[in-house]
Amino acid sequence: MLLYIVESAVPLLVGLLVWAIVVAYRKDGGKHRKVAMMHAIATWLSTVIVVTLVRAGFRMGEHAPAWIQDLHWNIIMWIPPLLLMLALSGLSRKKNIHLPIAAIYVVVWLAALTTGGMMFSMHKGWL
Repeated sequence: MLLYIVESAVPLLVGLLVWAIVVAYRKDGGKHRKVAMMHAIATWLSTVIVVTLVRAGFRMGEHAPAWIQDLHWNIIMWIPPLLLMLALSGLSRKKNIHLPIAAIYVVVWLAALTTGGMMFSMHKGWL
């Protein structure tokens, strides 16, 4: 099932995102850049795998109602363009652009994590 393939990457993605936020708050730009790039690459790979498998006919969270599946899908589709904007603004050192995009990215990422968690919980029968 697609959900089990995707869920295995979630702890890694969360860990890298938290680590990137922590080093950013510590004002360690070099380390933040490295960790944020690792998170971005891992997230891009995860997204490509999900999109490929969904296009191949796999379903995400088949025990969840269609509205939560659609909501989750629409949320995760915002992640790649936000990552691209973060990379461009970060690498060009445009902090005044990078910080608001980073805040939006974290909110979108948390929304994807929440809806994905709901789908997983519904699959397990917890919700």
